Amino acid sequence: MPKPPKRQTNRQQRKAARAAPAAPAQAAPAPQPSAPVPAPQLTAILEPEEQQRLNREIDAALRSAETALASVANAAFTNQQRENQRRAASFVKQAQEMRATDPATALTLAKRADALARDLASGVRQ
Repeated sequence: MPKPPKRQTNRQQRKAARAAPAAPAQAAPAPQPSAPVPAPQLTAILEPEEQQRLNREIDAALRSAETALASVANAAFTNQQRENQRRAASFVKQAQEMRATDPATALTLAKRADALARDLASGVRQ
C-alpha cells in the first residue's frame, strides 16, 4: 500500500509560496470613457409677479432693439458700426435663449442689445 503524502507544515507552505513565482494579476479592463455629465444649473426662484415684470422688461428692450436694428438694416456701415450691429443682434438672440432659464441675465442682455442698437441707429446716416 502506498504511503500517503506528507502533510506540509505552515512553515513549509510559506516557504513554497515565496519560492513559487507569483501568478500575473489579471488587469482590470480600462473603464470606457462616458459622456460628461453636465453640471447642474442653478437658477433663481422667482415669484410669479417678479417673473412677469422681468418678462415685460425683456419684451420692451427686445422690441426696442429689434426696431432700431430694422431701421438701419440697409444702411452703409463702417467696420465699427457693422461690429456693433452684429453684437446687438447676438445679444438679442442670447436674451431670447436665456429668458426661460435665467430671466435676470436675459434682461441684462436685452438692455445691452437695445443700447447698442439705439446708439447704432442714431449714428448711421441713411
